[in-house]
Amino acid sequence: MTSPRLILGSHNKLLEIDLTKKAFTTVSISNEERKLYLGGKGLAIYYLYKKMDLSCDPLGEDNIIAIFGGVMVGTGAPNSSRFAAVTKSPLTGLIVSSSCGGSFAFFLKSVGYDGVIIKGQAKEPTYLSITENGVSFNSASKIWGKDIFETQELLEAKNKGNLVIGPAGENRVLYANVASGHRFFGRGGIGAVFGAKNLKAIVVEKGSFRIKPKKEKKYMKIKRKAIKYINRNEYTSDLYRNYGTNAGFRICNEKKILPVRNFTKGMSEKASELYGERLKSEFYKKYSSCRNCAILCGHKGMFNGKLIQAPEYETTSLFGSNLEIYDAEKIAEWNEICSRLGLDTISISVTLAYAIEANEKNLFSFPLKFGSPEGVSEILYDIAYRKGIGEELALGTKRLAEKYGGKGFAMNIKGLEFSGYDPRGCWGQGLSYSVANRGACHLSASLFTLEAFFNFLKGESKRAKAQFVYYMENLFSAINSLQLCIFTSYAFMLEAPIAKYPPKIFLKIFISYFPRITQKVLDISIYSKLFETVTGIKQSSRDFLKAGERIHILERYMNTLIGVSRIDDTLPERFLNEGRESDKKKKVVPLEEMQEKYYKIRGYSRNGVPTAKVMKKLGIEEGFQPKPKRIKERIVSLVFTILGRAMKTLSTIDSNIKQEIRSWPTNFKILFNVDNYETSLGLLKNKKGVLNPQKIPEKQADLVITFRTIDAAFELMTAQKGIHHAYASNAIKVKGDTQIAMSLIRCLNITETYLFPRIIAKRIMRKIPTINLMKRYIVRIYLYLFSIPFNI
Repeated sequence: MTSPRLILGSHNKLLEIDLTKKAFTTVSISNEERKLYLGGKGLAIYYLYKKMDLSCDPLGEDNIIAIFGGVMVGTGAPNSSRFAAVTKSPLTGLIVSSSCGGSFAFFLKSVGYDGVIIKGQAKEPTYLSITENGVSFNSASKIWGKDIFETQELLEAKNKGNLVIGPAGENRVLYANVASGHRFFGRGGIGAVFGAKNLKAIVVEKGSFRIKPKKEKKYMKIKRKAIKYINRNEYTSDLYRNYGTNAGFRICNEKKILPVRNFTKGMSEKASELYGERLKSEFYKKYSSCRNCAILCGHKGMFNGKLIQAPEYETTSLFGSNLEIYDAEKIAEWNEICSRLGLDTISISVTLAYAIEANEKNLFSFPLKFGSPEGVSEILYDIAYRKGIGEELALGTKRLAEKYGGKGFAMNIKGLEFSGYDPRGCWGQGLSYSVANRGACHLSASLFTLEAFFNFLKGESKRAKAQFVYYMENLFSAINSLQLCIFTSYAFMLEAPIAKYPPKIFLKIFISYFPRITQKVLDISIYSKLFETVTGIKQSSRDFLKAGERIHILERYMNTLIGVSRIDDTLPERFLNEGRESDKKKKVVPLEEMQEKYYKIRGYSRNGVPTAKVMKKLGIEEGFQPKPKRIKERIVSLVFTILGRAMKTLSTIDSNIKQEIRSWPTNFKILFNVDNYETSLGLLKNKKGVLNPQKIPEKQADLVITFRTIDAAFELMTAQKGIHHAYASNAIKVKGDTQIAMSLIRCLNITETYLFPRIIAKRIMRKIPTINLMKRYIVRIYLYLFSIPFNI
């Protein structure tokens, strides 16, 4: 058995896979990128912005899928198994991010990578196998057509990291999902993108790498505190642990924000049939949660005589009360079918509700009815295989309403179907839905928790809603990039003295009337301390929130480049013009005023586009690249000058360098540069065979060696790392003749041998060139006293 190989903090390495070319390479992550974008969702969005054509077809070859783990994966921190996928959604046409609690990222880290990037399109059904030795491209012909659980079994993926699609993904259902074990990238149709790329699965063997926090003692202290907070919080230790997310069913019904009959009623007298308390007493048998979970909200239950995964609140409410079906065993059956076929239970159930109501309004013919489970199972299969009416239902509510009408009750925003909270009883959640980057997402800010669960904010009030949507968006973007489960925020934030000790009435007044002060005294330091102790990168709570803001703004900006504007930040007419049947006052969401305030706080233009001012504040103004590091840039520029002048001299006096460059063409132009920085070094081989430093435009260069980051250039130019290490870790990219590039590297090694003492040269070179000791010292003195200062 291979002994563990310890990695301090993070690999800072990604695996980039090209399905078209059947090739793979590695991409490095700098400390600067790590600090600014953290990991998970943040780094994935940042990578796509730099690399992807945002105008691409979501189901075309040019779309990219970025699947990144956070720095916490593999550390053993509570609720730290989560990882993110980001791509362009076929359902919305926008950037979509999704979070999953499966084991894939843990296994990926064990073979040496923090994330994987999928490009191109396979010619035939393919599955990928990833090990420490690289990637193999395998035929998926024998597993194509199999459901998710069958595929996992055939691939013997139970004790491996895996990502798998079902028939819905293969058939490009626009809301198909991707499974990792019994957990999913649920929203936005990422499974359809896999299917369009002919990618059935990714399997990762267990490797020998193990993550060790850089500040282990401090990390262990923070970890113990995190677990203690989780274990004494009402929601994370009692309600969610006992009843799962269905603990919210009673609360939503009592607060009249439960989706009932396609979001028309707000509550139901039959809702108690689906309360978490009943599900636990009659069905739940064992926990079935994510890896390293301290909350244990996932359960397996005995439904219809089978031990299967119990449905979450979203599934229970949207297949249940929203279709007016209160049979827990039927809902569990449909949840299991969707899990096998690879269907997002939120989008599909909301699509069914739209179709039933459209049939009632004689817009088109549909066989299902509210209150009747008959035919639901069959329709799920028809959608996954795109048979009969399933062909159209596979497109989601937005496209159906565009064709048949009924946009006012097609419950989606930007094409993404609604989750299970009626915003007419929690106006902050309505604002959050309307401006969420991926559409009708309850996890963008989760204002319903402050309004309905904790009762900190009055639901049917505009006060402080814009401020808290802004705050929670930043916080959740950061948490989803760290990456921990966002349920931990319930435990950690409520440990702050302001939340813990004052009487509830005073706390509510303070939060409502002094939101900014409240936000400053809420304690989220446990997140930044976890990040810092694992990576060694200094991170304050303010830095953590600012990273979340940067991630959110970049995602929004990408969507505006695709075409999103204020007109898309809205709610269905049902929420703006129709009151709930359960509400005598028939209140609706006063969206416009809250949105005006939110745009102002967020730093958007009146049309919903991030302004230059806010982008500059976050260091992403210039093409959304990280804020330049001017000191490092100056040092690199100085060393470039030293290196150029030294190589000019050595090309006339050192026989080994003269022999190397003799084979290069006359007037051959070489350029060293740094991505997103102006500093560079140009070298021209003249007719006499001398290397002359001079300015060379990149378009005119015959060989371009580019440092991907200023950090990589700085480490190389200050002799912290050698050129061979930079090349192996993909910190540099080479454009031009590779043989001359290798010859140039040999010249650089000789030059560094003259410039640096042997103790430094040994650190940065695998093999030090043999040079006579006396000659080395004489030439070194000449270089530093004459050649470099006077460019002789």
